[in-house]
Amino acid sequence: MAMPRRPELQKTWLLLGLLLLVVPVDAAITCVKIKRWIEYVAICCCTCASILCSLLVALFLTNKGGDDGADPWEGFNPDENGTAVDNSTAGTARLLSLLGRSVMHAL
Repeated sequence: MAMPRRPELQKTWLLLGLLLLVVPVDAAITCVKIKRWIEYVAICCCTCASILCSLLVALFLTNKGGDDGADPWEGFNPDENGTAVDNSTAGTARLLSLLGRSVMHAL
């Protein structure tokens, strides 16, 4: 296996190799123990991630607070924003009419 060219990675591989030489390894390390260790690490990582996500959600919900009873729909104007709904409804009707014509033409 070729050593990486970056000095930081070379130092990391060297320390890992020295650690493997220093730590006594006996025959008690089996595939089952390695599998359990990997499972424990995965469970720990997933638990920490879920706790972090739940904290972020809790902070979002607690900091969301409104403007002391202000109406959240105050800036909504249905006349300006309703045109998109009307256009999509007309577009859908036109699409259905074209679809109906193509089906009738195919028959």
